[in-house]
Amino acid sequence: MLDLILPPLAACMVIVAIHSYLGLHIIAREVIFVDLSLAQMAALGSTVAIFAGSDPGSTMSYVYALGFTTIGAGLFALTRTHEKGRVPQEAIIGIVYVVASAAAILVADRVPRGGEAIKDILVGSLLWVTWPAILKMAAVYAALGVFHFVLRKRFLTISFEPETALANGWSIRWWDFWFYLSFGVVITLSVPIAGVLLVFYTFSLLTNLIAAPFNGLLAEAVERKLTGRSTEAGGGLARLAKDAVASIASELRKLLYFALRAVPLLILSLIPVVNVAAPLLWFLLMAWMLTVEYADYPMGNHGITFPGQRKLLASRRYLSLGFGGLMTVVLMIPGLNFLVIPAGVAGATAMWVEQLSLSAPEA
Repeated sequence: MLDLILPPLAACMVIVAIHSYLGLHIIAREVIFVDLSLAQMAALGSTVAIFAGSDPGSTMSYVYALGFTTIGAGLFALTRTHEKGRVPQEAIIGIVYVVASAAAILVADRVPRGGEAIKDILVGSLLWVTWPAILKMAAVYAALGVFHFVLRKRFLTISFEPETALANGWSIRWWDFWFYLSFGVVITLSVPIAGVLLVFYTFSLLTNLIAAPFNGLLAEAVERKLTGRSTEAGGGLARLAKDAVASIASELRKLLYFALRAVPLLILSLIPVVNVAAPLLWFLLMAWMLTVEYADYPMGNHGITFPGQRKLLASRRYLSLGFGGLMTVVLMIPGLNFLVIPAGVAGATAMWVEQLSLSAPEA
């Protein structure tokens, strides 16, 4: 049994380690689609390799995938603008994704068993991953980790403080190309194992935990935009590092809070007759938990404790459940669910500024 479980588990740990770090940069750069778009470019490269006669998973297949991903990295680096243009970069990233998806389908249509190839690219082969493949992936990711560590000042500044990078006279597009290229290498190795869907959607579920410190910064930035005033939290990158442990501890506390309510509800769902109410109760629990999750960031910036947050949200129960219900509905819509985290943090911050802060106790 362990022989079947350990390789996929180890592969997941390796993939999460690098994707979580790169995901912070992606969120900070406000290009949420870019990992999905690069993954689709890698998928297109793999499909073209099969069309050209290469075997799936072969060295030539990786070369094709990396080549197409490099093209995507170049496009995304060149289309970055320092000011708002007529066409946002996110729209260009979306166009690249759509074109790559359509092209992959057209190419697969000309390949024997093309449908199977597309399915394998989408879902991967995580359950059948081998130790040599994991070790190769881990070695490449470790090298990329050293690369990012050596250049951490450049990449972190460009992602989190682009104005400072511009003031220093750095070539943003040049460094963007190397960032996206390194990200493309990660994607090229991840997609054949985990698949496009798992790389983008499943690992995004960990963002609430891994990106918790950044969500506090996002809430602070939204509140500053709405009110024109900075919170007492402040601190930029220094605060991000300082609050990382506290933020992750807060996420774990919320997970425990959810588990203590989800387990009894799960038991109730198994009891005949009374379980007819389970779907509604699950929806209400999810709505409440999403409100608790995202309202924690703006209220936490003002020093309100977790019990105090719950008490304040309970005092405006209909407002809280209405906000959480909307987030729950969006979470159920494929393609829109990746917007839940930034939209939830921004929406909860606006709710705090306009409604909850008026009746909040002094921190």
